[in-house]
Amino acid sequence: MQVDAYSQEQDELHQFVDCMMIGPYGAADLHARFETAAGAGFDVPQYHRDMPGSRAFAAGQQTGGSPLRKQLMAAVEKKASEFATTSTKITAYETMQALRSTFHDQTNMRYV
Repeated sequence: MQVDAYSQEQDELHQFVDCMMIGPYGAADLHARFETAAGAGFDVPQYHRDMPGSRAFAAGQQTGGSPLRKQLMAAVEKKASEFATTSTKITAYETMQALRSTFHDQTNMRYV
């Protein structure tokens, strides 16, 4: 049995992860920016929804934004799928056991 979680841009899962990563801001740097000894800025990975200066979501249903956001959302969706598969298997097993128990008792098979 395999269950896949489904998530699309702007849904609750995306909003929750965004809240954890960027809070009320439009973007977040993965770590502090700094200048090299030569005076050049050192670029760091950034997390954002669509454009770094905006909190707006990317257009469409596919996860948009920075490469970091796309990677993180893919990992979260994979973990949600694993959890859903495990939960569904447990529920199916418990339901099957309840049905077996009911049909095992012959008094439950009588028509009254």
